[in-house]
Amino acid sequence: MIPTDVSPLIFMHQISLQDGSLLAIGCHHYLSDGHGLSILGLRFSQWLKDKHSLAFDHDRSKLQQLASLSSIRYEHSEMSLAIPIIPGLYKWPLSDTVVKRYTKNYLFDRLNVTNNNGILSMNDVLMGWLTKIISQIRQVSRQTTVKIGMALNGRTLLPNIDVNYFALAFIDKHHRSSLIHLGWQPIGGNDLSFSNWTRFPIYKCDFGQGRAKNFKFSSMECDGLIFILPTMTDDEIELHITLQAEHAKLLLSKLV
Repeated sequence: MIPTDVSPLIFMHQISLQDGSLLAIGCHHYLSDGHGLSILGLRFSQWLKDKHSLAFDHDRSKLQQLASLSSIRYEHSEMSLAIPIIPGLYKWPLSDTVVKRYTKNYLFDRLNVTNNNGILSMNDVLMGWLTKIISQIRQVSRQTTVKIGMALNGRTLLPNIDVNYFALAFIDKHHRSSLIHLGWQPIGGNDLSFSNWTRFPIYKCDFGQGRAKNFKFSSMECDGLIFILPTMTDDEIELHITLQAEHAKLLLSKLV
């Protein structure tokens, strides 16, 4: 694995603005995943505050010890050095990202969701509701199966590995046999992929100039990719929904 100027393992940029500064932090997906990046940002903030922070667990031999288990494969496909084959960006249809904020009470009230037993989470309702209206916009027939992918932290499913582990691990049997195995296309598909970052305590982090005022991801041109982000208000989330441009325009008119 050789880092380059355009694809470093870890990068950090600080850009000065008139009303503050912009801090951009990134981690190559060959090295770790979204959870690892979250922990990286949190530990960096803690170190800036008191010059002391817990060290990462990066013992890759733990994954090698799991290699004999038939249900676990530690050679993640994204760790391959082979150059991925993807269509040129100039061939992709124009996409747009819809941004919308919701509180749980507001969303449940507008959708007439009853949750007397507290079984339904906001995540459940968002996935069901957005899948329904986006499938209608895409004119997906009722006979077509729409697959929904939700990124998860595989550390909770691996022995001797906890949330402090900074690396990638891939559970082949669970992934391949699961209904969430999409094989989804970046454009023109019927499936949706959700990524929930609301547990990342970004607004409690101080990187040297006070706590963060806003948190965003870089643009990703993937039709059907949905980010659920935290906000400065604990009971509010921010949706970033990327669709083909004409579908995004229709979605805006259907959001409550």
